[in-house]
Amino acid sequence: MKNNLSGLITPIVTIYKNNGDGIDYEKMEEHIEFLLSRGVNAIIPSGSTGDFFNLNNIERKKIAETVINKVNNKIPVFIGTSALTTKEVIDLSLHAESVGASGVMISPPFYMPLSDEEIYHHFFSIAKELTIPIMIYNNPVTTGQHVTPGIIKKLKENANIVLLKDSSGSVENFQNTMIETKFGIDIFIGEELISVECMLIGAKGIISGLSNAIPEVFIKILELIKNNKYSEAAAIHYKLLPLYNFSNLFHSFNYNSVVKSLIEIRGLKQVTASRLPLMPLSKKYDSELKKIMEVINIEGILNTFKNN
Repeated sequence: MKNNLSGLITPIVTIYKNNGDGIDYEKMEEHIEFLLSRGVNAIIPSGSTGDFFNLNNIERKKIAETVINKVNNKIPVFIGTSALTTKEVIDLSLHAESVGASGVMISPPFYMPLSDEEIYHHFFSIAKELTIPIMIYNNPVTTGQHVTPGIIKKLKENANIVLLKDSSGSVENFQNTMIETKFGIDIFIGEELISVECMLIGAKGIISGLSNAIPEVFIKILELIKNNKYSEAAAIHYKLLPLYNFSNLFHSFNYNSVVKSLIEIRGLKQVTASRLPLMPLSKKYDSELKKIMEVINIEGILNTFKNN
């Protein structure tokens, strides 16, 4: 399986109507237009940032159809099809394939601790049913499962899986996966805090929820790295560090609500409605986020590096 995917991938938010009961598909289409206009390289609906765990399968399938139709082959669309059972993942993945998805992104099932063999067979069983690429999503903080470098090596050898979103937050894990697979898997970094570091040592791209609001900044970082301007890329990274640290304060609020507030702070659209158990940022934290963004000064960053 040959894959040419690289660069910035945005796992898009799911936008709800004000009461959180329904999904505002029209606003989601508008948000896709914004991301396309900014030059993102691919998008992923129904990932973690898209609240896949808070959606029923009818909604997930309609989101897949809406996004694929709106993108209209302009960029790749990988549908998030993670679920608690292998059978359910296969159903969602076959649907994604049938409506024209470029691929699917799948985490291991969450809640019940699984053995390495069970995680392997979960992905292997899905891969047998599909002809489109699978991106393994390793996010042990949220799933409770770690898709180890050894599991990924075995899947690459037996199921021709060559894509990984690594949200382990560990540079060591990234390096070990590269070594175990003999540099034969394309890894996208899903943790902003280590994204620049991993790009310098072989990552294929960045998958950032925050890029829903500030895609231009991540695109600029990737452009600078591509042009061997590492110190300039690092300079932007350090300017964004307060935002990264704030967005990871999970004991105070959820990451997805930070992303949605950030979208509004940038003046893009009204999107902060959530579906319980998730809640929007409180006024206190929303105010703190606004202060952080004033200090960071996104437009100032872009103007500083626009000629680089």
